[in-house]
Order: sequence, then C-alpha cells, then structure tokens
Amino acid sequence: MSSVNTAQAVTLDNPLPAKGFSRQPAVRKFAGGVASSTLWLWVRQKKIPAPIKISPRVAAWRNEELHQWAADPLAWQAAHKGA
Repeated sequence: MSSVNTAQAVTLDNPLPAKGFSRQPAVRKFAGGVASSTLWLWVRQKKIPAPIKISPRVAAWRNEELHQWAADPLAWQAAHKGA
C-alpha cells in the first residue's frame, strides 16, 4: 500500500485536510467535481471509499481514506475489492 503524506496543506488542489471527516460536497470536489450520482455509483462499485454513518441522515468520509484512494486509486480498489 502506498504511503500518503499526512502533512499536506489544504489548497485548491487538495481541498481536504489530512485527517478528520468530509461531507459529500467536499468529497465530490476532491474526486474531480463528479456528480452526486457518480459518487454514489463509485461507492457501490467500491471504486472509492464508502462514507460512515454519523447519524440516520448524515454520512461523512474519512479524509485519511480519501487521500489513500487519491494517491493510487487502482491500488486502493485492489486492496478493498473483497471488503
């Protein structure tokens, strides 16, 4: 598994902090500006990390997982194929 620099600054190219959680609008932007339907399709297809449920109506993504995915999407998918 590739390592990710967790000391990355939040910039326009990297809108998510290294740690913490992000909601759907920030994740969509981080994933290249994809539509909500595309993001949820990728989650179902295990092409991108799935969010965790914070409450019945709130889901958020772990930023560390998203940075691992962004560093090498194919390796992330291969590592999580059976998960």
